[in-house]
Amino acid sequence: TAVNYGQAVMNPYGILFRSTHSGIPLYDDEEGQSGPYAFSDEYPFPSTGYVLTRSYCAGHCLECWPNDYMKASVGQWLHECGVGSRFNVDTGRTNQVYYNTTELVGKNIHLIRNPFTNIPARFEHEYLRWEGSNEVHLLKKYPLNRDGFLRWCSDYDDNAEDGRRREIEESYYLNTEELRDLAREVPCHTDFFRYIQWHNYAFEAAKGELKDKPMKIVYYEDIQEDPETEIGYIVRYLNLEIVSSAQLADVEGQIYKGDYMTWEDYDVVKRYFELLASRSTWLHLKKYF
Repeated sequence: TAVNYGQAVMNPYGILFRSTHSGIPLYDDEEGQSGPYAFSDEYPFPSTGYVLTRSYCAGHCLECWPNDYMKASVGQWLHECGVGSRFNVDTGRTNQVYYNTTELVGKNIHLIRNPFTNIPARFEHEYLRWEGSNEVHLLKKYPLNRDGFLRWCSDYDDNAEDGRRREIEESYYLNTEELRDLAREVPCHTDFFRYIQWHNYAFEAAKGELKDKPMKIVYYEDIQEDPETEIGYIVRYLNLEIVSSAQLADVEGQIYKGDYMTWEDYDVVKRYFELLASRSTWLHLKKYF
């Protein structure tokens, strides 16, 4: 597989390393220096079919201002699907690079995960990062439970700011009294907005700029429940063949075994989605509510 972000490499045991290897371009010509890059250097790229490549596209950032995560158009969002980074281990430098997704990409896979586990997973990802860097004060401030999650949401949500971020949001998507009220009740409302915006634009791009490119919907939970079958579907969709029966790595689930969300949270988040999600997004996500 490949990735837009050349500083990240995964070994055969599923361990991710950052900034330890120079990015290995998928293509060896001059344009290939802009990515994508190998996500593992253990096996050669296939000579036929398609290479599965991960991109966060736009609006994924966590500690950023609304101007950074709000995208005014599907074209702007799609442009950032081709933005990545090239890392050189000799110099230690990382440079931003770009390739044209509408030209280079032949097929698309749209991955959907339950929003009620996707948003807490962002919190758990941060928690693991704090553990890795031994940031004890953050581990104590945001324990791995509902209280820690809600405190993290409160501190990082724009409700906690002095009003400038909120003013920008209200000029863009919190443009009704109901949405403004909901934004104060939905835990991590900015993350839920980023989630909705991402899927809205992914579906819009599939019907517009990428309408001539096949798209496959894949649900994260289906991979968790039956990884062998689902990966088989993906491999065939990419016109590839399974060449070994290597042990499949476990697909990550929630670390905290309690509930991050209550039924009351579900109700307000559902209404938030109903107001902000496009028709296509809602059709594919309503099963979670």
